[in-house]
Amino acid sequence: MELKSLDSTKKVAEAIAINLKPNDFILLSGTLGAGKTTFARFLIHYLQQKNQYPLEEILSPTFNIVQYYELGKTLKVAHYDFYRLKKEKERKMNNPDFESQERPPGNA
Repeated sequence: MELKSLDSTKKVAEAIAINLKPNDFILLSGTLGAGKTTFARFLIHYLQQKNQYPLEEILSPTFNIVQYYELGKTLKVAHYDFYRLKKEKERKMNNPDFESQERPPGNA
């Protein structure tokens, strides 16, 4: 899916956020600067507002690989960015629990 404007990106992110359930997983793929973090920002901000949490600055977690956003006692969003990890071994070493079939309850 190619989104051509910030407004359409926001609308799609919010439409997906409305339907998210605990343990859902969204994979965004695209070139550098394609808007993946912008999409994640809109989605996370929607969830923060819905859960009456203050809006946080949503940055690309390129250097720390993952950024977590708390949305309640049992709900959090994990925002991963594997841009600088080129090999499967690097991904597993930096995030050993990412590939596990079981995710902690309440993660989106």
